Amino acid sequence: NVLVDGDGRALLSDFGLCSILGGLHGGSSFVRSTCHPGTIRCAAPELLLNPDTVQPSTASDVFSFGCIMIQILSGQDPWGNLRDSMIVVEFYKGRNPPRPDHLPICDRDWAFIRRCFSGADARPPMDEVV
Repeated sequence: NVLVDGDGRALLSDFGLCSILGGLHGGSSFVRSTCHPGTIRCAAPELLLNPDTVQPSTASDVFSFGCIMIQILSGQDPWGNLRDSMIVVEFYKGRNPPRPDHLPICDRDWAFIRRCFSGADARPPMDEVV
């Protein structure tokens, strides 16, 4: 999820991983309610392939950022028309979201997106992403 604050800044979040505990008047609090990512199309492979042992992290957020960039730059969902149930199969095959061909993404931007899709330990740090 991408939220925009009052100053027009984009903020990344994934409320599919949490639920509201408190009321909205006194400030909300959140708790993780599931280990399954909220949006499969933008979930990092480690979260889908190892849901019982891998927790969401900054590295998984960077992977999701790469997926969001596909959407922003091409207007297409990551994974195109592939059914959600097949995304895990693609991860087992070692594949990541493909480069869209409908509205091509320039080589420089695609190179950065591919870095976001690297293994969790090789993804760019968040300060390079934002």
